[in-house]
Amino acid sequence: MEIWGIFCQQGIADFSDKSSLRIAYFSVFILVTVLWSAYSAALINCLTSVFHILPFDSLETFVADGTYRLAVLRDTSNYDQFANSEDPLAKKLMNLMLEEDKLPLTVLEAFTNICENRNLAIFAFDEMKMSVVHKIPCNVIHVETGHINNMAIILSKRNPFTDVINFQLQKFCENGIMNRFVNSPFKKKSNDLVKQQPVPLISIISLLIFIQIGIVLSTCILIIEKCIFARKRKKMSMIHHIPSIKSSEF
Repeated sequence: MEIWGIFCQQGIADFSDKSSLRIAYFSVFILVTVLWSAYSAALINCLTSVFHILPFDSLETFVADGTYRLAVLRDTSNYDQFANSEDPLAKKLMNLMLEEDKLPLTVLEAFTNICENRNLAIFAFDEMKMSVVHKIPCNVIHVETGHINNMAIILSKRNPFTDVINFQLQKFCENGIMNRFVNSPFKKKSNDLVKQQPVPLISIISLLIFIQIGIVLSTCILIIEKCIFARKRKKMSMIHHIPSIKSSEF
């Protein structure tokens, strides 16, 4: 009963003087503290964290799923990247690609199509999403593909401005301006905030039942302990009463 009381966050009325029992009680206290801390942390994590369960997490699993269609911006290098590639994965992605005349022309149109068609995915870069993040009418989740977006300035051969542009780009790199452009944050709308909604009584009925069961069990345990203590006390009084009767007869 004392061990069960420790698990129920109850104190011990009579703490033993024996070292072995003290060590056992202390170990149980530590165990209960760890268990309740882990339970509280897990409960808070479930209530406050947002978990996204995705049907795929890479291009390979996207192809294996086969229930989604793929879209890229029309007349861009992203489309040529899949259309002219000999990679087996790129060919499988082309089989899931929308028809060329149905591909979106703008970034906003692409993300709007995603919101309208839940079985559509767009191959785009983070910069594209961040440029229209305030105008996207729904919440979207990105999946890392491992592709790196390279940008370049195309000039004619032996162009007289090549050295000037290279000099200015080198100065940007040395002064940290290029890193500033890369790391410059976009103002984005936080879509992962948990919106507080009123909780109906039916949603917490299981918690109330659990609390009531705990109260009933605690009351039953209290009654049983009282009965056991009263019986022990009665036996002890009878044992002390019998020797007093025998001594009075003598």
